[in-house]
Amino acid sequence: MPWELCTEPIASRYYALIHTIGKSWKTVTEGIKNLLTNVSIASGWQQTPILPCFPAFAPIWGSRLRELLDWMDAWTVGPRSLADVFKDGIQVDNATKRELKQPDQFITLTEHGAEWAKNNRQTAIGAGVAAVVVILAIVGGYVLFQHHSTAAATAFGEAMQTYQTPVAMPGQPLPPGTKSYASISERAAAANTQFQSVAQHYGLTESGKLALYFSGLTYMEEGQNGPAEDTFKKVAGSWNHDLAALAKMSLAQIYEQTNRDAQAVDLYNELSNGKASTVPPGLAQIQLAELYSAEGKADKAKEIYAKLKDKDKDAKGNPGPAGALAAEKLNPQPGGPQ
Repeated sequence: MPWELCTEPIASRYYALIHTIGKSWKTVTEGIKNLLTNVSIASGWQQTPILPCFPAFAPIWGSRLRELLDWMDAWTVGPRSLADVFKDGIQVDNATKRELKQPDQFITLTEHGAEWAKNNRQTAIGAGVAAVVVILAIVGGYVLFQHHSTAAATAFGEAMQTYQTPVAMPGQPLPPGTKSYASISERAAAANTQFQSVAQHYGLTESGKLALYFSGLTYMEEGQNGPAEDTFKKVAGSWNHDLAALAKMSLAQIYEQTNRDAQAVDLYNELSNGKASTVPPGLAQIQLAELYSAEGKADKAKEIYAKLKDKDKDAKGNPGPAGALAAEKLNPQPGGPQ
């Protein structure tokens, strides 16, 4: 990589490294030169006591020794050091040089960490074992939860099959082998037992939370409003806003059936200002308007329908589902919704 393409910090570090190598090289070459000079004799470079047994090689040795010393001088004398040769291609300001002389933070921290581990061997081992235990616990918990969730989904599916079993009147023909129930309440009682079991054993899973909601629905179908209300109140406090909205809608219906209209109105208003996908605000407003109509408060009902008709529209100005229903309520056709 050309030196001029190096960024300044990288070039500075290369310069520091080369400068260190150059200083070491200068020390080595000066030592070698002194050694060779000291063993040379005063008769120039033609003879040397190093080769007393090989006089024939003395002239060659002297010539080569002279070249060697001259070459070493080129790298050790004056500005022609190894670092200076490379420095020409690396522009490093003095501030960067001063920074390079400061201890490297990463190296310092690493050295301190290694020193601490050395002096606290037992503590370090204990910490490592604890970390491994925590990791294994997290992995094991995740695997267990996944297995638990799978079992919950299976149990919930079986309960839903019961809940969706057809209801057949006595004498009504059915395909051979088809299971059926004689009434909705009978079917609801059978499904309720299964939903309750799923909710009790897998309450922390999504399937367990859904099972609790369906427990409330099946209680309502059995005509047990008390247990249904208690169940829906539990679900209404869930962190799952979509599921909580469904429970609040069902709870409002129980309030209507038990002549607690004021509490039902409060829930409908709350849902009208919500953003749950399971209970759109328009649907809650329709339910509230119908409650007012049932109470004989037609003016309040029409006011809600009118606002909803104007508000519930798509990007092209076409009425949405709630807006279309509100328009029909305002202008009922013969045989249409009243």
